Amino acid sequence: MHLAYGDRTDQMYVSFVTNSNAHTPRCQYGLNPSSLGWKANGTTLTYTASDMCEGRATVWGPQNFIDPGFMHTILLNDLHPSTKYSYRVGTDEDGWSSVYSFINRPANGDSKVPLISYGDMELSPVEPGTKSTIDRVQARVTSTNITCLLHIGDISYAQSIGVLWDAFMTQIGPIASRVPYMVSIGNHEYDHVTGGDKDSSGAPGPGGFRPKWGDYGTDSGGEYAVPMLRRFHSPSNGNGLSWYSFDVAHIHFILYSNVHDFHRGLPQYIWLEQDLQSVNPSRTPWLISASHRPMYSSQIIDPPYLIILMLQLHLEPLFYKYHVDINLYAHMHSYERTCPMYQQKCVDDDVTQVLIGMDGLSLVSYPYTGAQWSIYHDEEYDYTQL
Repeated sequence: MHLAYGDRTDQMYVSFVTNSNAHTPRCQYGLNPSSLGWKANGTTLTYTASDMCEGRATVWGPQNFIDPGFMHTILLNDLHPSTKYSYRVGTDEDGWSSVYSFINRPANGDSKVPLISYGDMELSPVEPGTKSTIDRVQARVTSTNITCLLHIGDISYAQSIGVLWDAFMTQIGPIASRVPYMVSIGNHEYDHVTGGDKDSSGAPGPGGFRPKWGDYGTDSGGEYAVPMLRRFHSPSNGNGLSWYSFDVAHIHFILYSNVHDFHRGLPQYIWLEQDLQSVNPSRTPWLISASHRPMYSSQIIDPPYLIILMLQLHLEPLFYKYHVDINLYAHMHSYERTCPMYQQKCVDDDVTQVLIGMDGLSLVSYPYTGAQWSIYHDEEYDYTQL
């Protein structure tokens, strides 16, 4: 069970998986768990090994591809802001789930919007750090009205082992059934070498975006984001899960991609600038961007992550021009926060860069340069709350 925002502020996607597609998926919902008087029907899809691009993702077997079942998605409409809804999914023929609840996103102007964000989660108990993080996040979501959650790439690390996707979705279920679970694509969902003709994102070439200066390999295990694209949802104002934006109260979120080409003049850059231009600062004065690979880090890495410099070259001027407040990213398994900054210097009232890749996968501990713009850093499992 998991939730995601739709195109409009009065919409919510409800998604779930079963082993059958014999009947139309349904959602019953209402303002009271004992009175679910409203109904909505959904759609069903799945994927198979032939949808993948390369490697073991195209091979059936316990350590490779397995039948993922059927992904059902229902779009709820006409929801009121800051209102709690109870819901369940299923069919009369196949049975119904337990009753869950969520609170729709607040209206513009509400003063407090608590959010949780992280990247590089992995699967518990494969990674011990994941268990401690997921337990804390679940406790926070259960005890506090968290508005939504951002998972900024490297979602399950399934890397073509299908059973790990099932395990990961079960792991996040107690969280994602309560708050919208919004995701962006990382290298472990997307990076591939061949099979680009099947790439729904429209990236050119057999292996998508693979510049010589990047650390782009085969990290998806041949999935090139197919399981993620089938399981998760997003507003349709960009390019699917590759890049999109949405509003929550007085915040405008932009989830962009650096596993896709972000150079000037190309589709993602054009969309990004148009989206930034469309922001009404009187309505959404907070502007938060997020993508997987980092734009800044004061850690000394050998060989250096040249993509850091490329993101600073191509996208940082755009974020500076349109007054992005916070830029979130992961990929490196640690935490670091900068001053408001531009071009390696602290600048009042500008972009604060925040690395949040410390929520599950093994932490990395490189030496730091001591850069003046680095305000705080550590290597400890945790999550970020805004």
